[in-house]
Amino acid sequence: MSDLSRKIVQELSAWRAEVLRDPGIDTVYLFGSLVYRGGARFKAGASDVDLLVTLKNDGSAPERVETQTAVGARVKQLEAALQGIVPGENCPVSVSLLTPFELARNIHKDDKPGFWIATKFLDLGVDGAAAVSLHRD
Repeated sequence: MSDLSRKIVQELSAWRAEVLRDPGIDTVYLFGSLVYRGGARFKAGASDVDLLVTLKNDGSAPERVETQTAVGARVKQLEAALQGIVPGENCPVSVSLLTPFELARNIHKDDKPGFWIATKFLDLGVDGAAAVSLHRD
């Protein structure tokens, strides 16, 4: 992992700690170009940061909207913090918010079969963690 990727992951880990103050959030995973091939595919100024935020339960629609709104506000803060780390105009952050039901059934917003099973994720709460699949038998 490059120095830039390490700095980004460090910032993301600190952001995760803030997000987990919301009692409805279970954990935060990083995926995409920062994880694939050790982050070698991440290009400053061209790549985004892909995060998966998992919820503790399925909750009601109003609860999910409230959580989504709170996470969205924190994403804006994260993007501002990343501007000081990532060279280029901006570093957009894309967040997928999933319930246990959606994760267990591998439901993806773009109807990509097997996406959550096939993708490798980095648990931002575990220092030195390796990227792993979220697939559970």
